[in-house]
Parts: sequence; C-alpha cells; structure tokens
Amino acid sequence: MEKFLEVSKILDGEKDGREFKIAHFKSVRMLENGKTVFSGQASGTRLFNLGKEPEVGDLFEGSIISYETTPYVLKVDGMERTVNKTTVVVFGDETPIEVANKSLERNNACVVINGQPTKVMATAPKEPVVTAKEETEAGK
Repeated sequence: MEKFLEVSKILDGEKDGREFKIAHFKSVRMLENGKTVFSGQASGTRLFNLGKEPEVGDLFEGSIISYETTPYVLKVDGMERTVNKTTVVVFGDETPIEVANKSLERNNACVVINGQPTKVMATAPKEPVVTAKEETEAGK
C-alpha cells in the first residue's frame, strides 16, 4: 500500500494583501486494486508550488506527521496558549523534519527527537502566531 494525501476541502486565505489557498488533507492508502482507504487524521496546509490548482478529491503522494517540539505560544481565538507539538503535511519528495522545522521557525521552536532539539533557535521569542483558522476568518 502506498501513502497519499487526498484534498478534502479548499479555503481561500489572504494575509498582508497576498491571496493564497489553504487545502485540508486526509491521509489515505492506495490498495492494490486501486481503491483508496481513509487511514488517519486530517490536517491543513498552505499550498505553494504544487504545479496545479488543487481540487477536492485530488491525490498527492505524502503523509501527515506529528512531532514533539520545543514549547511555543500560539494565539487561538484571541487566547494565548503554550504548545509542544506540531502536525505537518509532507509531500512525497520533502524531508519531514525539515518541513516541520520550517513551519516552526516563526514561533522560534523546533522538532524534538529523543529529548533533543533538532536545531539551534533564535534567542529572542517572537510574537504569538495567529492560526490559519483566524487568518481565513479575518479574510472573509
């Protein structure tokens, strides 16, 4: 069985005058008979350079991966909270830890493996990041 990501929903987003698409994926497995089976959790990601405008039902090679992280602050629905986990959508040719660390840079956080940070972080904490949910709702 091969791992794929199926586009389950597409939302329009806008930040700093720049428009973008937010695609929500669900993890599926391709069976030998060509059918797909839902195999895990759903997650959202911003799409950049995928080569085409995605549509609901499109399949991409990849997976959804969760990691423990160094603690960081998120602002959700106007409230700040400290978290130490992240979930990322990783396409077939990407390195999972690099994708996760790239998404955590703006939070001055990184992936933790076996209790050790996977990279050196900046010393000054950054402002809490507004979640994609708030960005999408603000753009409406």
